[in-house]
Amino acid sequence: MAQKKKKATPPPPPVVEGLRASVPESSAVTHPPMPVPVPETSELKPSAKKVAQKKYPSEPFVYFPSADTIAKTEDVLRNEAQLKSYSSGNFPKKKTPVIKSLKESYFDLENNKKDTIRQYGDGWNELSLYDKNGNITKLYVVFLDEKTQKDSSYLTTNYLYRGDKLARKEHFSYATRNKIATEEFEYDSKGKKTKDFYFALDENGNTIEEPGRGSWSVYKYPNLNEEIEEKYERNEVAGNFYVLQNIIYRKLNSQGKIANEERVEWPNKEPYSTYTFAYDEKGNRIKSTSSFGDETITTYNKKGDIIKETRNQTDSSETTTYVYKYDKNDNWVQRVSETVKENKNGKQEKSTPLLCKRIIEYY
Repeated sequence: MAQKKKKATPPPPPVVEGLRASVPESSAVTHPPMPVPVPETSELKPSAKKVAQKKYPSEPFVYFPSADTIAKTEDVLRNEAQLKSYSSGNFPKKKTPVIKSLKESYFDLENNKKDTIRQYGDGWNELSLYDKNGNITKLYVVFLDEKTQKDSSYLTTNYLYRGDKLARKEHFSYATRNKIATEEFEYDSKGKKTKDFYFALDENGNTIEEPGRGSWSVYKYPNLNEEIEEKYERNEVAGNFYVLQNIIYRKLNSQGKIANEERVEWPNKEPYSTYTFAYDEKGNRIKSTSSFGDETITTYNKKGDIIKETRNQTDSSETTTYVYKYDKNDNWVQRVSETVKENKNGKQEKSTPLLCKRIIEYY
């Protein structure tokens, strides 16, 4: 039976109480010197004026009207939100001393590695700030001013915590300094993530209620070694409601790592992709295989850093090797990577070696 249309549900109330955060930047930060992190103990305090709290339903998700008949792959709009997810890796390693800030810069090594050519672009050059617990608090994208030959850092992501759990991520445009999106996370009493919300924002900070500009996920744990993620997105065909897009079934191993993952595109019953993963005794992923025939094999050194990664496909393979230099705390400060691609006929193509330099500051 067709479901009755409901009014579009507003986003959940902001996570404010008990969050630890620093004030978002409104202008460029020039280097050197590097930006000084705001102490992680600063709090977002509620306004003295009492504000009426909105009430939200516990189940804010709406399916297609007559979903079993009209929901077809070709009908579903999958416009991705115009936001890039920046990442500098799983850093810092939780060692003593704890990393305070980490700046990465990338260079092409040309003419037999004699010349270095600086690379730019979103995600290429970044500055990450951390608190004393090893949690990332801010992420900047770094650009070089060709006139002054100095770096400027622009805020892209602000991280807020409740206790030791990430409660909110705020995303900013480095070009306009405006907040362009927020992500919020909820957890159960055991610390497992139960929901996450992504909302794109307009220039006034209001949620953009357009297809492809918002998503909500619900996480369920039927068994100790099982996780189910249901992802919902705004969809025009469904009247701009949040509708179920796909379900991800994950099996976890004894280390709590993902051993198997199946993705089912609703309303289909069978998975359209399956992945299996293997790990070493330290929890490092050493092999992944997909139902598309792809395979990735990864090798690590004693410090836990990747030294070789091979990606095999049905008609080609690609192998990347990494060579590091470390500081006295065993964190790498220089990495050179080289990639060799080989097609099914055995023809090889080598990439220009890529150098990544890091400047690490400790507490």
